[in-house]
Amino acid sequence: MTVIRFTFLKETIKGSPTSFRGWPSFKGTISKYIEIFKNRNISFFFITFGFYRCAIAMTDFLIPLYSENQLKLDTREIGLLFSIPSIANLTFSIPAGKITDRIGKKKSMILSLVGRSLFCMFFILSKSWLWAILAFYLMIVFDILTKPASVVWIANVTDSENRGMMMGLFSTFILLFTLPGPVGGASLYAVSPMYPFFANISLCILAMVILVTFTSESGEPSKTSKSI
Repeated sequence: MTVIRFTFLKETIKGSPTSFRGWPSFKGTISKYIEIFKNRNISFFFITFGFYRCAIAMTDFLIPLYSENQLKLDTREIGLLFSIPSIANLTFSIPAGKITDRIGKKKSMILSLVGRSLFCMFFILSKSWLWAILAFYLMIVFDILTKPASVVWIANVTDSENRGMMMGLFSTFILLFTLPGPVGGASLYAVSPMYPFFANISLCILAMVILVTFTSESGEPSKTSKSI
């Protein structure tokens, strides 16, 4: 019985596409993934979104600290402040999708980056808790616009058979971009509490320049993505 099981296992591994015999095919797939990034609409959109998410990573974890020390909000007001993302997502997720459908994914991203930058500045300059909460709410509202825009963007430039793979690749790429964000934000905060927010705004502007300059509204699946 043991011999039969061993023989069966050996034949299964031998014929399995996940065995070491399949390694050259895996390497070929990776090279095709690299070729995908030669599609301008994919590569520069990834970079745009990477800078945008890095900007958010630099400041989001500092908002409670900044609210307490600089805006002089008390614990209850900070708690109310952090109820805002749930409220904003609940009230604006569907309208954000409709806006993307109406004006297009590129314009939605530009609108998001401009709005995020503007209300980030309003937030750090707020003189009352009410203005701080309103500015933070509008920051989140403009952040929400990027969600349907990013999904539509990837869907438009990737064929249906590889769309899930591209979503996973996109998530991994964005996580790599955001890794230095918290460390950079904390380092800048130690110099001046406003510096991380200025860096946030600068990265959003940089992302917008890249988006406007190097991408187009229309996009077709790359030939490489169809062959994976």
